[in-house]
Amino acid sequence: MADPRDPERKRIGKVVKVHENPACLMRSFEIRWTDNPFRIEELDALQFGDLDEV
Repeated sequence: MADPRDPERKRIGKVVKVHENPACLMRSFEIRWTDNPFRIEELDALQFGDLDEV
């Protein structure tokens, strides 16, 4: 997954966990970036725009 906040940097990460909030159906993702594999960051789905269900 590419970092949507800085597309020019082309930062790549792997989603390690998906959280769903049942109250608002909002998803958030825990992402481990390749440039810092020891840090996991949580981002809201809104930051990625429309995500298609796979």
